[in-house]
Amino acid sequence: MSDCANPPALPRMGREDPAANRDYQLAFKTLIAKLSTDFIRFSSEEIDQGIRQALRAIAEFAHIDRAVILSFDRDGSHWQVSHEWHPPELAPLAEQVGEITHERFPWGLGLLEAGRKVVLPSRRTLSGQALAEARLFEKSGFDSILILPLHRSDKTLAGAIGFGWVEGSHCRSQGRSRSKDLITLLLTVGEMFVNALERKRTEEALRNAESRFSSLLRSDIVGIWVGDLDGAIIEANDVVLDKLSASRADLAQGRLRWNMFSPPERHFLSDRMLERLAEVGYAGPWETEVVDVKGKRFPILAGVARLAGDPKRFVAVSQDLSALKRAQHEIEERNDANRLVADLSTRFIDLAPQDVDDAINHALGEICRFTQIERCAVFRFSPDRATAFRTHGWISERAKAEVESVPSIPLQDFPWFNERLRRGEVVHVPEVAKLPEQAQHEKRLFSERNVRTVVAVPMLLEGELLGCMLFYAIGRSKQWSDENVRMLRMLAEILVNALERKRVNEELNRLNKDLEQRVSERTRRLAASNKELEAFSYSVSHDLRTPLRGIDGFSAMLLEDYGSRLDDNARSLLMRTRQASQRLGQLIDSLLKLSRISRTEMRCIVVDLGQLTAEAITALRSSDPARRVSVEIDGDLQVWGEPRLLQVLMENLIGNAWKFTGKREQGAIKVGVEDINGERVFFVRDNGAGFDPAYSDKLFGAFERLHSTDEFPGHGIGLATSQRIVDRHGGRIWADSIPEEGATIRFTLEAKP
Repeated sequence: MSDCANPPALPRMGREDPAANRDYQLAFKTLIAKLSTDFIRFSSEEIDQGIRQALRAIAEFAHIDRAVILSFDRDGSHWQVSHEWHPPELAPLAEQVGEITHERFPWGLGLLEAGRKVVLPSRRTLSGQALAEARLFEKSGFDSILILPLHRSDKTLAGAIGFGWVEGSHCRSQGRSRSKDLITLLLTVGEMFVNALERKRTEEALRNAESRFSSLLRSDIVGIWVGDLDGAIIEANDVVLDKLSASRADLAQGRLRWNMFSPPERHFLSDRMLERLAEVGYAGPWETEVVDVKGKRFPILAGVARLAGDPKRFVAVSQDLSALKRAQHEIEERNDANRLVADLSTRFIDLAPQDVDDAINHALGEICRFTQIERCAVFRFSPDRATAFRTHGWISERAKAEVESVPSIPLQDFPWFNERLRRGEVVHVPEVAKLPEQAQHEKRLFSERNVRTVVAVPMLLEGELLGCMLFYAIGRSKQWSDENVRMLRMLAEILVNALERKRVNEELNRLNKDLEQRVSERTRRLAASNKELEAFSYSVSHDLRTPLRGIDGFSAMLLEDYGSRLDDNARSLLMRTRQASQRLGQLIDSLLKLSRISRTEMRCIVVDLGQLTAEAITALRSSDPARRVSVEIDGDLQVWGEPRLLQVLMENLIGNAWKFTGKREQGAIKVGVEDINGERVFFVRDNGAGFDPAYSDKLFGAFERLHSTDEFPGHGIGLATSQRIVDRHGGRIWADSIPEEGATIRFTLEAKP
C-alpha cells in the first residue's frame, strides 16, 4: 500500500511571495495526484486504511487538528463517524459524539442534508438554534470547523468530510489561510473516498451475492443466469427463460448459448467486458439488447460478476427495460410536444393579422409532421351550425394524389361527430372501420377517401363551439397517445385565440374605416356650417349695422332738430331708443368677436401671461386713473399657446376683476399659478363683489349675468369668450367665490409644443 501519510512539504513563505505561491500550488496538485493514484490501485480491503492515512496527509498538509469522514445511511436515518484521524493527545470523536441523528444535531445535519457546507469560524458565533452543536464543540475542544457534503454518482447524499481546529492550537493559526484551495482539496478527495467506498460496497455485495446465489436464482423479479466463457448458459431462472421464449428442457439439453441471443451487431459480452471481468471480477451494469428465439428484440440492463473459485464462470443479472424505455419515450414525446406547442404559441404572440392565416397553415404542417399524419384541416362552422367551411389546412405530397379537397361539409352528414364536438369532446377514431352503428354515414364518407384514422378536436371560445380541427391518417391506422391528444387541444386553443384576435382586428379596422367616413362627412358638414356662419357674420356685420345706424342717427336728428317741440317723455323715449340701438350694436360686436375666436387659426408660441396681465392693467389704469387697485403678478407664467387668443383671455379675466372691485375703496387683484395634483393651474383672484357659487354653472354661458347692468355694466359675453379660448387650448376653466369677499377664476392650458 502507498504511504499517504507523507505529503509534500508545505512552503512556509507568505502568500504575497510568488515563488511561495508556486511552490504551494505545486505541492497542492502533487498531493491530489498522489492520492488519486493510490486510490486507483487500492483493493477493497485496503480502502479503509487508505482513507485514514489520506486524512492524516491532508490534515498535516493544511494544518488541521482533526479530520473525519461521516457516512450517511442509504435509508437516510443515521450518520456515523466511519473514518477519522486525530493527533494522539485528542480523544476519538466517535467516543465523544455518540449517536449522530437529525434530532440531536438539527442545525449542522440540516445544512448537510440540504446540500450546503457547514462553515464555523468560531463556535462563539453559533446561534441559539445550534445548542447541541455548541456543547459538542466545547466538549471536544473545537473552535472552528469546515464540513462539506459528499454525494454519490447518482446525486444522493453519501456523507460528509469535515475538518476542525482546536482553540489555541498552532494549526488554527497556520490553517484556513487558503480556504478556497482547502475546499477544492476536500471536494476532490471526498469524491475519491465516496467512489472508493462505493466500489468496496459493490465488491462486498457481489461476494455476498455469490453466497446467496441459490436463493436469488429462484427470484422472479429479475433475470439471473450462470454462463461460462465458452458461451454456454448453465443455469437460469424462469424470468430469463420466459423472456427468451425458451424452455427448461432447452436449458437441460445444453441448447442455450448466450451469444445466440445477442443481435448481430452487438455481442452480449464484448472483448472489453471480458477483459474487465477478468481484471476486477465484474462488469457493468450496462444497457444492451437481446433477441429471443422468435426474433423479438427487447432492451435490458445487465451486469456480470465472476464466480468465486471458478474464473471461467460468471453470474449475470438482467432487467427488462421495455417498460422503462416506453416510459422514457413517452416523457421525450411529452417534452417534444410541449416544446412544439410553446414554440407555436410564441409565434402567434403579437402576430400581424395579415400573417395569421399563413401561420396557421404552417403550424398545422408542423403538427402533422410531428405526429406523422398525412392531412389536417380547420373547419369553421356557419352561424346557423348547418355547414362547416374549410378555412385552413395542410396535406402531404403523397396524400395529395389520394384525397380530394373538400371546401365545405354539411354538418348533417356528420351527426355522430357533431354531437360529441358540441359536448367539447375530442373524437378519436383509431379505426374508421370500427365506427359504431350510429356513425355509419361518417364511416362511409371516410372509407371512400381511404381515411383509416380520424381525430376531431373542438375549437371552443368561452364554451361556444366555433369549429373543429380534423386530422387524418391515409391508408393506415394510427393510435394517438394521450399526450398527442393533449397537444392537439392546446393547439386548438392557440388557433382559436389567433383567429379571434384576427376577427376583432378586422372588426376594428371596419369600425375605424366607418368612423373615418363619418368624421370626413362631419368635417365636410362642419366646413359647410362654417361657411354659412361666415356668411351670417358678414350679414350681421353689414346688413344689421345699417338699420341700427339709421335708428340711432334718426333718433339723434329728432332730438337735435325737434327736441324743443317734444315734451320730456318723448325726449326720454328717443334717448332710450338710441341707447338700445347702441347696446344692440355692442352685442353684435361681441357675438362677432366670439365667432372669430372659434375660427382663429392656432399659431402657438411661448407666451408670458404675466406680461399680458401687465399690459391689460396698464390700459385699465389709463382709462380710469382714479381707481386704487393693488396688483400682484407671480413669476413663471410662461405657457405654450396662441398669443392673440391668450391676450383676449387675459384682457377679459383682468377686466372682470377690475370691474367687480370697482366698489372697493382699495381693490386687489392677483394673477399666479399653483400646483394641483401635479397640474399647473393658473388663477386670477380679486376682492370684489363675488357671486353665489350655486349659480357658478351659468357663469360661462353667453349673455348669462349674475349681476345687473346697473350694478356692473357689461354684455355677459366675456367669460363665454374666455371659456372658448381655454377649450381651444385643451384646458379647463372654472370659478369659485364667496359673495362680497371676491372671486377666483382658475384655468389650465394643455397645449404643448
